Amino acid sequence: MIFSSKISAVLVLLLLIGISVWTIRAMQPPSPLPTTAPATEFSAQRAFAHVREIAREPHAMGTPAHVTARAYLLNQLRALNLETEVQETAVSHRRGGSVGYVFNLVGRLKGQKPGKAVLMLAHYDSQPNSRGAADDGSGVAAILETARALKNGPPLQNDVIFLLTDGEEYGLYGAQAFVRHPWAKDVGFVMNLESRGVRGPSMTFEISPENGWAVDALAKAAPYPLASSLMYEIYRILPNSTDFTVFRLAGYSGLNSAFIDGFVHYHKLTDSPDNLDLGTLQHHGSNLLGLTRYLGNQPLDHTKAPDKVFFNTVGFQMVQYPMSLNWLFVGLLTLTLIVALVVGSRKKVLTLGQSLAGAVLFLLMVILILALLWPLTVFVRQLMPDAYHIRVAEGSPLSFLYFINGIYASDKFLIAYALLTTGVFGLLVRVVMRWIRPFSLIMGVYLLLYILVMVQAFLLPATTFQLMFPLLFSLVGTGAVLQWNLYQRKSRLSYELVTLGAALPALFLIPLVRLLFVTFDLQLPIVGSMVLFIITLGLLLPIGVGIEQSLRWRNGPTVAIAVLVLGLLTTAWAIRAEAPSTVQPLHSQVSYYLNADTGKAYWMSPSTTTDPWKQQFFTQSTIGSFPEFYPASKRQLLKNSAQPLALQAPTAELLSDSNTTTSRTVRIKLRSVRGAAGFEIGLIAKDTADIQSIFVNNEPTKPGSAPVSGGHLFSVVANGLPLNKEMTLTVRTRPGASLRLLLYDQSMSLPKSLVKIPLPANVVYEQGAGSNQTVVRKEFTF
Repeated sequence: MIFSSKISAVLVLLLLIGISVWTIRAMQPPSPLPTTAPATEFSAQRAFAHVREIAREPHAMGTPAHVTARAYLLNQLRALNLETEVQETAVSHRRGGSVGYVFNLVGRLKGQKPGKAVLMLAHYDSQPNSRGAADDGSGVAAILETARALKNGPPLQNDVIFLLTDGEEYGLYGAQAFVRHPWAKDVGFVMNLESRGVRGPSMTFEISPENGWAVDALAKAAPYPLASSLMYEIYRILPNSTDFTVFRLAGYSGLNSAFIDGFVHYHKLTDSPDNLDLGTLQHHGSNLLGLTRYLGNQPLDHTKAPDKVFFNTVGFQMVQYPMSLNWLFVGLLTLTLIVALVVGSRKKVLTLGQSLAGAVLFLLMVILILALLWPLTVFVRQLMPDAYHIRVAEGSPLSFLYFINGIYASDKFLIAYALLTTGVFGLLVRVVMRWIRPFSLIMGVYLLLYILVMVQAFLLPATTFQLMFPLLFSLVGTGAVLQWNLYQRKSRLSYELVTLGAALPALFLIPLVRLLFVTFDLQLPIVGSMVLFIITLGLLLPIGVGIEQSLRWRNGPTVAIAVLVLGLLTTAWAIRAEAPSTVQPLHSQVSYYLNADTGKAYWMSPSTTTDPWKQQFFTQSTIGSFPEFYPASKRQLLKNSAQPLALQAPTAELLSDSNTTTSRTVRIKLRSVRGAAGFEIGLIAKDTADIQSIFVNNEPTKPGSAPVSGGHLFSVVANGLPLNKEMTLTVRTRPGASLRLLLYDQSMSLPKSLVKIPLPANVVYEQGAGSNQTVVRKEFTF
């Protein structure tokens, strides 16, 4: 299995690396079109002008910037001469416990014939501490530019509805509100645009059930389709949802597309126009426009068909076939495996017993490599800047873990982990081959992967393709090597060519390895990408063993040791590349809390670590729960007393109080005098049965309860407020039951007078609750 020369081995190695890089680069977004592009085409440069306007500053629900962004977008829809509406309404969360007050923006382009409409949507609200250029300013801008291009092109047969939803970030409120809109019944197909990063290809990662029709439309109409039936299976295991979730659960057919590279910027202030890749925006929009023109001229009454298996080979070449063909391919794979085993046994280069042992040893190799990588990952995380992670509660048995909010050097860490994995794998292969022959180990890898394919075929048939075709090609190549004795010294060149050709489909797994890695960065699910990479190395064993044997020095594991050392050096380089700077800032968390009843104020942070800027607020800090402000608080937080300010507290005015023999109904007007963005509402009753129902602006809520001092606490969140900053709370209780109301209003900034050291350029606020907020609490009794 030795190559014809060391030069030949090096060239093949470089070729394998080059092909791997090419498979990744082939899926990069297209070049952005300039503003001078024809009026009927999508131009990322034209769309980017909208991104700059939308993402001037964070524009979460209920904030002044949200009003400004909404006014701009409404004017843009009207300038396109679309039939335009603002859907203003309260809507309860589909899982209960909260209510959102939304301002959806809806436009409609009339088609030439009556029938079902095409709906495209993206959300225009941002996270509180994010400018939202990518998430989801890119989707909104793509929709506006698509609408402009459609207006300048030939008319469509079907209506097109443009929906800019509100409140996605806090609970998909806008999408839930639209399904109540009269136009919702006209929709025949839905396309949602999202983002989880700032660059990379636009991937159609979710398609509605019974996807055959939708997959066919995507393959025919999108100029750069990028999708696979595996993506949806991956997405299903993540605790994520988008506006598309609402439509999918309501039975609509459609597609959900997003890009994910640059996850570290997701929901951060660095999700800015300067960091958004224009090629990504072009990819988003080109596919949206192509699909809309196709769907706009198709009957949309029957958009469901049996599920298909679908995937990209290299670049944007999309393959699709009926699910029923899976078993034909599985049968072919089984036959090829049997033939390879029989030929290898006849050639006396393997035995069935050793091949089974090879399968077990390969599985042990996978487990051992992962067992080494995970503590390494924990160690690497501990070397990262503290503000990048949030520690699990002090004293918890899981306190060694960190939850990473993304890393700036994802590709550097990917290269490092790939090198480390390859080095350890090479050393283990060298050890294993002292006990079994090379082809027994190779066939053992194939046997284990065959078992995995069969498990996929029964449990997740849509994902079977991912391992089945690389394994099939590898088996054919190995069978040819065995049948024609190409492993013998006289056939070195033929061996090189056949094993290289058989390895190509395995290299097509590399983009998926990268996709999984950048999706999870250094979190626990990173093991998924490394498992797939180890499988790829296993499929490359026929050519890899030849390279390793040809490049040995004094019969030692030269290549494995060199790659391992290079992996350690690359890991150090990647860690060093995470050093904070103005372009890759630290993420810091702190908020201000004022109890208007006691006159006490606090600084609080969910992250118990500090950074140089954050230390100004926590000079005499403690770690513990926060019951003095939130009675049911249990999470361990960083706290410090703060100077109380004379901030206006929220008010609660009794509107009516009526009693019957079965209930008491109390209506209360809640108002944020200081113009906050939302409310937290806590109702304390002596018994859980005292409260029968809670409505906010006539929307029912189903809050859970928690035991607190004096009774049980029912908590409701009101995300976003009307322009008058008032909402109506209606509570139905048992007759004669008394209520304690804890009312909190939240604004999205710290009190400027108390921030002695301004936020430096290399620090930005962390995402989520407890970061860059001012919360004022007031208690009432009814």
